[in-house]
Amino acid sequence: MDNKYFLGLEDLATNLFLILMGNNSNIKKVTFHQLSEFEEILLEEAKKRELKFIFILSRDDTIKFFRDCGGVFYRDDDRGVNIRDVITPYHLIYDRSHLPLDVLEVMTCDNVVNKTLEMMGLEKSEEPKKNIYYYLNNLKSKMANLAREMNFEKCIELRNEYNLLDSIENILFPKKNNAIILANKDSTNRRE
Repeated sequence: MDNKYFLGLEDLATNLFLILMGNNSNIKKVTFHQLSEFEEILLEEAKKRELKFIFILSRDDTIKFFRDCGGVFYRDDDRGVNIRDVITPYHLIYDRSHLPLDVLEVMTCDNVVNKTLEMMGLEKSEEPKKNIYYYLNNLKSKMANLAREMNFEKCIELRNEYNLLDSIENILFPKKNNAIILANKDSTNRRE
């Protein structure tokens, strides 16, 4: 296992809340026990993929997390993490942008999502409006794998599909500036 990834409370909380928001949940607080269970789900899935996740969750790191991420998360008691009402999936997706593709694939795979929802006592929502980001992440993964295989033609086709879905996602979850990035028509017809 050469692929070691160091993750912290920010990664756990961000991804757990993203799964909850993607499932239309109104849950705004998770306990440290639930975060620990989510950590176990991620460790199990990472092991299946021959990846090693190392979680850095010391008391000092927890204090630093609440200080550095106070605009997104807060603590009202010693039992868990709360997410601010103004936070949208876009904020959380942006917060995940530093994670390597291997880590994102684990955190967004159906197995992790389903086990997490079961752990939280929720049923999976099939409403596409809220679950589109899962599809976008899966497309990113497929594009990365095709690029590794040097199948650039198929990768370009998926990129065009990704750009279209990204535009739809921007309509469903508007960003602050309400900018919608549409694919350039020339790039959809060009084959290199």
